[in-house]
Amino acid sequence: MAYTLSFSVLLGSSKTGLTLAAQIVDTAGANIGGEVTTGFAEIGAGAYLWTYAAMPDAQRGGVKFYQSGVPGTILAFAAVNPEEAENTDAKVSTKAAPGDLMGLADDAITAAKYDESTAFPLKSADTGATQVARVGADGDTLETLSDQIDLQALEATLTAMKGAGWSDETLKALGDLLDAILLDTGTDGVALSTAVKQAIADEVLKRGASNVQDTADAHSLTTLILAAFESAISGTTWTIKKTDGTTFTTKTVITDAAANPITAVT
Repeated sequence: MAYTLSFSVLLGSSKTGLTLAAQIVDTAGANIGGEVTTGFAEIGAGAYLWTYAAMPDAQRGGVKFYQSGVPGTILAFAAVNPEEAENTDAKVSTKAAPGDLMGLADDAITAAKYDESTAFPLKSADTGATQVARVGADGDTLETLSDQIDLQALEATLTAMKGAGWSDETLKALGDLLDAILLDTGTDGVALSTAVKQAIADEVLKRGASNVQDTADAHSLTTLILAAFESAISGTTWTIKKTDGTTFTTKTVITDAAANPITAVT
């Protein structure tokens, strides 16, 4: 890398109009590269300014100035010390320009530099779940704002269903109606009329066992119905059958030849 450096060369009024050359040297006086004849400007009578845009980094030594073609006669000399000539904070070639992205090492923020206990709610190792928001003048937080947004969405949905005309009074009336429904069907259960109760009982009584025999438990009312109409005893085994003749379950029975058998059901 290289940087730009300017030198003032004051030779006196008798040295006006010269074509100068510059030669960079190291601390032993040895030439570094070739002579340079560009970058010179005569500011006044015998007063020159030399600007060089390719001064090597960390170059220590100096610059000899002489009339071009006469390197043996040095007219002026300037020392070059990198700690004085180069930027003390960073070299021009490495300084960030406006708009440049600034990288941050993954471990740049450590516990020694960052106190999580006083930096609510951010953490140095965050999974991305942390949300930052300032509490509003009326106490709004992200949670309360979310609730308000949900309410607005509900009002928009209701308006789309009913059309224009929804108001706070309309919503309150709807809320009161819902509260009344919940009170009627809440902890006391659903209030059913006598006619509804009777209709449910009728449906239970007329429903066939075939609708539940594949999933009914062996100790359910289905077993009693099937045992009464779809069963047979062989030895000590009582086979209770489904309505299609396949086995629903079996029970072990004790028989008595002297007992009176059932010969008919009417």
